[in-house]
Amino acid sequence: SELLAVGLGDLIERHEILRTALVNRNGEPVQLVHERVPLPLEVVDLADDSDDQWERLLRSTVRTRIELDKAPLVRWTLVRRGEGRHSLIGIEHHAIHDGWSFVVVLSELSELYSARVEGRAPNLPPPLLQFGDFAHWERVALTPELEREQLNYWRGALDRDPPLLELPVDRPRPQQESFAGGSVRRQVDPSLFADVRTLAREEGGTSFMACLAAFATLLGRHADSDEVQVGSGLANRRDPAAERLVGMLVTTVALLIDTSGDPTVRELLRRVPDTVGGGMVNADVPFDRVVEALAPQRQ
Repeated sequence: SELLAVGLGDLIERHEILRTALVNRNGEPVQLVHERVPLPLEVVDLADDSDDQWERLLRSTVRTRIELDKAPLVRWTLVRRGEGRHSLIGIEHHAIHDGWSFVVVLSELSELYSARVEGRAPNLPPPLLQFGDFAHWERVALTPELEREQLNYWRGALDRDPPLLELPVDRPRPQQESFAGGSVRRQVDPSLFADVRTLAREEGGTSFMACLAAFATLLGRHADSDEVQVGSGLANRRDPAAERLVGMLVTTVALLIDTSGDPTVRELLRRVPDTVGGGMVNADVPFDRVVEALAPQRQ
C-alpha cells in the first residue's frame, strides 16, 4: 500500500486537474489549482471477504459525497480482501474526469506503480498541457464569428421543435423524472462486430456510425418516425496534445438521422457519415448554446 500511495501521489503531481477544486466566485464556477493536496487514499481491511460485505462496502464508498470546493475531487480506497487479494476503488467527480481520462489514469498509474516497485524511473513523457491550458484555448478558439457560423449550421441541421418519441411502453410517461432506471448488457460476438465494422468501412463510415444508424432505425420504427435526433458524446480531443490529458473534455452533440424512404442498410449507412462529420466539425460551440439558439420546447 505504501508504494501504491507513492504512485498515486506521482499521478496527482502530474495532472493539475487532480489537484483542482471548483469554487464559487460571484455565482460562477472557477478552477482553483492547489500546489499540494492530501493524498485521498483510504486502506480498508475486509475481515469477511463475502460478496455481501464487499457489496455493502462498495455501495457505501461510492455514495459518499464529493464537495466541489474541496480538492482533490477524487478518492481511492484500497481494500485488502485476504489471501493477497486487493481491490482498488476509484471515485472521481465527473466535473474533472471523462471516460477517455479514465483510460489515461489507469495506464499511467500502472506505470507509476510498477516503476516504484522496480526502483526505476517511470517511462512516461511529461504532460504536454494541463486542463487549464485546454480550457483557455477552447475559449479563445471560439471566436464570435466561429460561434455564429456553427450555430447557423445547427439551425439547419436539427429540427427546431422535434416531436417527442412516442415509444410503445407498458406504462404512462411520468411527468416527473425519477431516475429509477436500469441497464441491460449484452455481449456481441466478436465476429459479428467485425462484420459490422467491415460493412461500415465499405460505405465510408465507422463502426460507431453503423451502430448509430441501427439505433436510430430501431427507435424510429418503434415510434413510427422517419427522423430521430440522438444525443451523442464526442471525445473532443482532435488536438494530439490532448490525447494524454486528464479532464472533463467530452462534449455533446445532437445528430439527426433520416431513415425516410425505406432505405436499404447500405443506403442508410451512406447518409450517416455526413451527419456525424458535420456534427464533429461544428462541435466547438457548447451544446447549451445550441439549445439556447434553437429554443425547442423541452420535455
